[in-house]
Amino acid sequence: MTTSNPRPKGAQLIGSVPLESVEVVMTTLSNALGQHIERLPDGELGNRAVWIAWQRAVFNKLEGKFEDVDPAPDAYVQRPRLHAKYGVTAADIDLGPLGYAEAAIESYAVFKRLKDEGKIPTHVRFQVGLPAPLEPAIGHFETDTHTLMGPIYEKALMGELDQILDAIPNNELAIQWEFVYQLAILEDAYDTIMKDPWSEIPARLAALTDAVPEPAQVGYHFCYGDSGHKHFKQPADMGIMVRVANGIVSGVHRQVTWMHMPVPRDRNDDAYFAPLKDLKLSEGTDVFLGLIHNTDGLEGAQARVTAATKSCSSFGVATECGLSRRPADTVPGLLKIHTQLADPR
Repeated sequence: MTTSNPRPKGAQLIGSVPLESVEVVMTTLSNALGQHIERLPDGELGNRAVWIAWQRAVFNKLEGKFEDVDPAPDAYVQRPRLHAKYGVTAADIDLGPLGYAEAAIESYAVFKRLKDEGKIPTHVRFQVGLPAPLEPAIGHFETDTHTLMGPIYEKALMGELDQILDAIPNNELAIQWEFVYQLAILEDAYDTIMKDPWSEIPARLAALTDAVPEPAQVGYHFCYGDSGHKHFKQPADMGIMVRVANGIVSGVHRQVTWMHMPVPRDRNDDAYFAPLKDLKLSEGTDVFLGLIHNTDGLEGAQARVTAATKSCSSFGVATECGLSRRPADTVPGLLKIHTQLADPR
């Protein structure tokens, strides 16, 4: 469907921002984008900067339970994966705190103080990014260990979610579920033990929406990876993402607030965006297209916006992924592009 107004509305921040403190992240983002955004992350600083990599420390505490397996030469992420030693069962494994709740609660205290001081607009919520529970199990463990570790990690992460929901006022909170490896499975780019991934993955993701009670917001970050500034696979178009999104919304019992989908830098062609014509989101679910790239700036992003508007009548803008792998001095320019491309919310 074609729109008469090609200008996007609003912006979405993915999570990681390479600045020196939570306060600096929040004030910088708020000053630059306060009227364009509805949610504000804490920047995912320190050991959280590279998505789920920091969870390896949680697994390393389980001495004697796992052994390292070197990655294949062509593996997307070049780090050893873990394989359960013979005889290890779920009863042998206690992950302990994962760290997500602790980080969120600490950062919310900064968010609240800044909001009370008038440095964050009153309408803006605190955003917490969490991996879909299968992601760390798939990313850190050999395929034959997923059956063991998937349920264990899911139970631990949902416990962290409960702590976040208990500690942070739900009308101030937004949860972003993030997934890479499950997209890779659907793209036939990653091994899996699932018998029917196209049934199982959307259903699992939909259940995560229902795990977040209203009035908290809930959204999704679809990700093709950014390891070494490369995707695990270049998407042919947005077809798989649209199919997953439709599967999620058809299986939920509450509103999905937003969905963020990436756009590779070299895709400003109509064909990439054409599947968006089949997107079946309910009213009130916003779409954000991750079409801002540092390497081609405003001009490149505008070309992608022009192509996208031929297939999607309403969307906001974002970068393709978090910013932690980018130099800090690129952040102001990237934020400015958001406001140059899109109208305020």
